[in-house]
Amino acid sequence: MSTFTTAMTTGLAGAALCTSICAHAALIDYTSRAAFDAATTERSLEPNAAPPNGFAFLGGRELNGIGYPDDAYAVNPGYAPALYAWGSGAVLLLARQSRLAFAPVTEFAADFGSLPAGESITVTIAGIATTIDTPRQRQLTFRGGTSSTPFSSVAFSTSAQFLILDNVTRAQAQAVPPPPTSVPEPASVALIGLGLLGLARRRQAGQ
Repeated sequence: MSTFTTAMTTGLAGAALCTSICAHAALIDYTSRAAFDAATTERSLEPNAAPPNGFAFLGGRELNGIGYPDDAYAVNPGYAPALYAWGSGAVLLLARQSRLAFAPVTEFAADFGSLPAGESITVTIAGIATTIDTPRQRQLTFRGGTSSTPFSSVAFSTSAQFLILDNVTRAQAQAVPPPPTSVPEPASVALIGLGLLGLARRRQAGQ
C-alpha cells in the first residue's frame, strides 16, 4: 500500500472516529438541580403517584409521555418504610437494568437511589455513560444532563437489586440570546457622514 493511500486511510479512519466521538461530546453534566433548571426550559416533571401504603404497576405502560419498562412500579413509602421512605413521597422502582422512553428532548434529570442503598448507578444519555455514586443512607442524589443533540430514551444500570428514581424531568435547552448588534454612536455616525461627503466631492472634482 502506498504512503499516500496509507495516509488517506488513516486520515479517514481518524475523521470517522472524531465524527463518532464529537457527535456525543457535547453532554453537560449537572449535579445541582438549580443549575439544571437555569439552563433548561419547557420542563416536564413526573410526580410518582401510588395508592396510600401501596403501589401502582407501571410495567409496559406509557404514562404522561413516558414509556416504562416491564418491571416498573410507583411505590408509596407507607408500603414498606424501611425500603421506600426516601423523604420525597412515592418513588419509582425499576429493575437493575432499565430504560425510560419518551418524545425527543435535549435534557434529562432525576433523583437517584439504589436498593440496597449505596450502590453506584450508570446513566446513559445520548450515548454517553455517567456513573453516579449514591450514599449508603436512604438519600436521593440529583443528576442531570443536557445534550447538543435530541434523544428519546435514557438507560440505567446498577449492581444493586433495584433502582430508585424520583422527580424524573424532561426538558429542552434554554435558548441562548444572539449577541447584541453594535450600534455606532452619534459622533461616529457624523464622522462617517462627513467622510462620505468628502469622498463624493473629490470624485466630482476629478471628473
